[in-house]
Amino acid sequence: MTTRTPLRPAVAVIAALMAAGCGSASSTAVSHLPTSTQVPATTQTYAKQSPSAEVIAAAIGLTTMPGYVAYTAATDPNHLLGRQGGYTSKVDWGTWSSPQGDIGDGGSIEVFAIAAAAGARARYLQAITPPVGDGYDYVSGTAVLRLRDEYTPAQAAALAAKFAKAAT
Repeated sequence: MTTRTPLRPAVAVIAALMAAGCGSASSTAVSHLPTSTQVPATTQTYAKQSPSAEVIAAAIGLTTMPGYVAYTAATDPNHLLGRQGGYTSKVDWGTWSSPQGDIGDGGSIEVFAIAAAAGARARYLQAITPPVGDGYDYVSGTAVLRLRDEYTPAQAAALAAKFAKAAT
């Protein structure tokens, strides 16, 4: 007949060693994870966060466009600014043509905490079909450029190239 040693003391020792080994390095590693995403940790793509939407818009020359607005959490028509899974900054230009307030005649730039969230937003936007959906959606790093379908393909491509440069 064999006797078994209780596992509780062994588990307690292992847990104590793990806690001691986790020190500040582990805390630091965990603290850098963004809390504003609903993307599972295993699928998160970390890229250098793009500059704010305001900085990107200024670099492209959009701040003088009619209807230009930089949103706050209180004024964001999509109610995504600063919220879990939402963007960290957003600008629009043009005039509103949709009663839902979600699509401008010009476009929009949204910046997210992680690239995976920006990609998820672009996929969501591309799944919306006309007449509600917008014309062009581009992702660069953690930023999304949305353009109305009033832009010609050549105009959209030119703006997308400027956006890609400014967003990195």
